[in-house]
Amino acid sequence: MNSNPPNDPRAGSRSRQTDEKILDAIGRLPNPDAADIAKEADVPISTVRKRLKIFREKGLAMLKVASPIKAVISIDVDPDAMETFWKGQKEFCGHVKSKLIEEMVKKGAPGTIREVQIDRVFVTLGGRADIYAIVYAPDLNTLSDFVIRGLALQKGVRETNTATVPYLSPDEIMEFKDYLNRRGPHREN
Repeated sequence: MNSNPPNDPRAGSRSRQTDEKILDAIGRLPNPDAADIAKEADVPISTVRKRLKIFREKGLAMLKVASPIKAVISIDVDPDAMETFWKGQKEFCGHVKSKLIEEMVKKGAPGTIREVQIDRVFVTLGGRADIYAIVYAPDLNTLSDFVIRGLALQKGVRETNTATVPYLSPDEIMEFKDYLNRRGPHREN
């Protein structure tokens, strides 16, 4: 038996599976209440109420509307330009990870661009793309702005391709909400 409380991040896979059942039910039902969710997820109503309370405390009250979008972006780059402008692909990856968002804001990108979380940027060995980025965004418009108005315009980028991930785990949703809380409210320019 797992002795960690249900809102503890160390809670086991059973708690995670229950959260996933509840989140799936919320996603399938229009305007569900706790009883609807319990029936759809085949989870006791008392458990649903406890988990919904924890979700609300974590800022996840509007899961259907506020779930972030996870995207994997492949970036095809010109090797010569990488050496000329960035001193290599690793420096380019560091720029994308740590400086691109602020650079976009300074150039007038919408304030919501600050809500993009760049999780990882890494160089691959061979294949169709040279670099991959894994990002989270609050919505498709913000993701599109990040790719089209920022990433694709960087020196040395030939082409980008974006794939969205259709389902996020409760942990990923909570991590993104924590990231947004640490960033503070965005400001429109």
